[in-house]
Amino acid sequence: MTSKKVLIALSSRDSVTVTRADGSTRQQETGFFLKELAQPLLRLLDAGYTPVFANADGSAPAMDPLSDSALWYLSFAERAREKALLERMATEHGFASPLRFAAIDDGMLQGFSGVFVPGGHAPMEDLGDDRELGRILGWFHQQRLPVRSLSAVERGGGGCSR
Repeated sequence: MTSKKVLIALSSRDSVTVTRADGSTRQQETGFFLKELAQPLLRLLDAGYTPVFANADGSAPAMDPLSDSALWYLSFAERAREKALLERMATEHGFASPLRFAAIDDGMLQGFSGVFVPGGHAPMEDLGDDRELGRILGWFHQQRLPVRSLSAVERGGGGCSR
């Protein structure tokens, strides 16, 4: 029997550094983009996959507060469903206390069917140069297993394509 688990690699950051026109910097609150995590996650769950969440330091993932805006949703019910999904993931799949990338060895990786990296601004702060995530992504590449990322949302339809 083949595994039906998918590794979901999240950022550990809850802010990004923004550089102003005058060269000064400030911290902007951010995290994963709700729609860019929830919609693909729903499709994975519907297809029978079990999500396993991980990030660099095992901290609870932060949601970008801008992604919780009605601007991105056709209805309040849709937004409520996505937020409820994440609450369910915290209870059922350890979303609030993800595995650390460094704790995932090659033996564990063999139990996954693929890896998904949801979008948002936070991944720009830490995922691009994370050696452990690089090791994990390299393993998936060598095994010719699916690696997917999502980096933009289309208003109303989400950023996830089939």
